[in-house]
Amino acid sequence: MPTNGAHDSVRNFLEKEWAFTCAGNPDFWEREFDVLGVDDAKEVRAQCVMRPVGGRRVILFSAQSLTREAQNALLKAFEEPGEGNHFFMITPRMGDLLPTLRSRLLALTIEAKAKPLATLSAEKFLAMNPKERSATLAPMIKEKDKKAAAALLDEIIATLHDDAHKKGADAWRASAPTLAELSRLRNYLTQNGSSVKLIMEHVALLLP
Repeated sequence: MPTNGAHDSVRNFLEKEWAFTCAGNPDFWEREFDVLGVDDAKEVRAQCVMRPVGGRRVILFSAQSLTREAQNALLKAFEEPGEGNHFFMITPRMGDLLPTLRSRLLALTIEAKAKPLATLSAEKFLAMNPKERSATLAPMIKEKDKKAAAALLDEIIATLHDDAHKKGADAWRASAPTLAELSRLRNYLTQNGSSVKLIMEHVALLLP
């Protein structure tokens, strides 16, 4: 599922089941990554050094994908998280994780509850021509709706990733530049002052 929705689900779980307040809590650390690299993994791992102010410290992060080096860097943190530390890692495809990392995780599946832009799916959007895509994106662009833009981009990236993975190595290599550019654009959406109009119009033209 799009990872931004999963973040909401985890926060709701923490607050309802653990009575753990996320907002303004020094014991709560949260990040979103597109492609989690080794430096990002070190940032996550560094959270183990910090001791909880209260009884628990929660480290919540998500990534559309993780490099092999990053996954290996996380192994030590998951093996020895430190007293009171709890990791929640969100990723759309458990099958992409190294077996050594998967073995250290308790996996839970969170189903997506809504499609971005009402009934619009990534498959329908990808089947459109650039002009149709631009027209479809017009309401989102007018409202400067970063949340809807991010959700749609997450689903497009996941769809293209899964499609290329199923077709084999040649398809994966051919799709890599597009996936990298989409991840870059998704990252721009999280930055202050970024333009939904410029980013999503670029997406409409970039997609095959």
